[in-house]
Amino acid sequence: MANKDHEFGIYATSEQAEVAVDELIRAGFGTGAITVMFRDNQISRDFAARKNTKPPQGTDSGKTADIPLDGTWGLLNPGTGPVEGALEGALAGMGVPADWADGKVQDGKVLLSVECANPERVTRATAILRMTGAEATDSSAPPDTNGQRKEIQLSFGRSA
Repeated sequence: MANKDHEFGIYATSEQAEVAVDELIRAGFGTGAITVMFRDNQISRDFAARKNTKPPQGTDSGKTADIPLDGTWGLLNPGTGPVEGALEGALAGMGVPADWADGKVQDGKVLLSVECANPERVTRATAILRMTGAEATDSSAPPDTNGQRKEIQLSFGRSA
C-alpha cells in the first residue's frame, strides 16, 4: 500500500475543529481519513465516535488508552515508574512530526489531520483547514518541483 500524505492543522477550539471536519466531509474526504486529537484521550474517543472519524492511534484501546497523552512520570503509580503515553504513536499515525506539534495538544489545542490520496487532495485539505481557522497548517506531502506547495482559493458558500 502506498504511503499517503497528511495535511494537518492546529485549532484553538473543538468547535473550530468540528467545523473543519464537516467541511472536509462536505468536500468528499472520507471520515476514516480524518483524525482529531484532544489533550484528553476520552474526548478524542468521544469526538471520533460522534463524527465517525478515526480515533488517534493508541487513544482508543490498549495500554496507553487510559493514561495521559504524554504519559506519566511515575506519579499515578509510583511502583511501576514512568509510563509512555499514546502521544508519540498518535502523532506518527496522523503523519505529524513530533517537533511540529511541540506541546500544542498538551496545552489544550486541537490537532486535526486528514489523509490525502494525491497532491490535489492535499491542496484542497490545506485550503479547508485555513478557511476554517486553523492557527497553523503543514503537510507531510513533499513540495512540487519548485519547492512550493500549490495554493488554491475555495469558496464554501460564505460571502466575503
